[in-house]
Amino acid sequence: MNNLSTYKYLKMKKYIVLLAVISMIYSFNIATAQRIEIEDDYQVVNNVGSNGSLYVDYSSNNSNGAVVRLSDDGDELSVSINIPQSGTYDFSVWVRCGSNGNSTRFWPTSYDSYEFSIEGMGTLNFTGNVGTISEFFQFDFGGVYWGLMEAKNVSISSAGTKVFHIKSNDVWLLVDYMEVTNTSPPATPTAPSNLAASNVSSSSLQLNWTDNSNDEDNFVVERNANGGGYLELTSTISANSTSYTDNSVSANGSYQYRIASKNTGGQSAFSNEITVNTTSNAPAAPSSLSSSNVSSSSLQLNWTDNSNDEDNFIIERNANGAGYQVLTSSVAANSTSYTDNSVSADGSYEYRVASANSAGPSAYSNVITANTPSVKSL
Repeated sequence: MNNLSTYKYLKMKKYIVLLAVISMIYSFNIATAQRIEIEDDYQVVNNVGSNGSLYVDYSSNNSNGAVVRLSDDGDELSVSINIPQSGTYDFSVWVRCGSNGNSTRFWPTSYDSYEFSIEGMGTLNFTGNVGTISEFFQFDFGGVYWGLMEAKNVSISSAGTKVFHIKSNDVWLLVDYMEVTNTSPPATPTAPSNLAASNVSSSSLQLNWTDNSNDEDNFVVERNANGGGYLELTSTISANSTSYTDNSVSANGSYQYRIASKNTGGQSAFSNEITVNTTSNAPAAPSSLSSSNVSSSSLQLNWTDNSNDEDNFIIERNANGAGYQVLTSSVAANSTSYTDNSVSADGSYEYRVASANSAGPSAYSNVITANTPSVKSL
């Protein structure tokens, strides 16, 4: 098959493919990056025709297949792109950037041969990326250097179909493909919900919540300790977490919490707020337990109260070696003595005392032994 037959075959094949689609213009949803083959998806805006038609060229690119040739100054094509959201986008177009002896012959710093624009937005400022220039490829009209022309952080104010134009301000230009990259930050994540607390003690508590987003980078926990105002407790809780343990609380504290999710797009609203009251510590143990006023039927116990947060005192007694049992647990807070009126003559009694509150009893005091005297006979 000669070159002319090959060209006609490829052109017919392309025509058949194009008949299978609804339109000559394709819409491309840009998520993070989308490559668009210009030769597949363009419309002719203007075809001057002096040097030949604006057409698909199968001979000018040694690595990427077919391209579009803009033969004349004034040739123009367009491609439609569906932009899913407002934001910033990077555009890059792989074009003939030079000819024999000059690798940047067609770039803006030379002859400004290409003009790029978006309908309704005007001309875009493209620059050539020197680091992308290909090796020289020799073919019919002066050979080709290929390279990327780029426009960075183009602000697009609304979603929808945008018509991208490429216009020739020179002759014998070639365009292969375009890439569009969404450089906008992600949307702010959805706020967590159902914040609650569990495993509350005097020194720690666990926060639990529902994670309502799948695009957070981390969670931020804020705490209001004892009415001092909200401060950030941590912002290093990893994505997809649903719990956090606060080990920096104190006994008898009142803490408010709220939590938010966060990514590079910003911080969500806060979750519901909760208030958590930590438990008390067990009080300090009494000390210096002693006895006085020992008789055959009673004796007095005396001790030093070393705490200011007990609710009561617990006294245990071991009567005549029978083992310790609770004698009383109703001795009032701040007491320092108790009279045992249930002893008998000639008895041997061991005593120990502890303080207690809602967190539990303290350790015991020292142990003492009190021996009651015999009853004197008349």
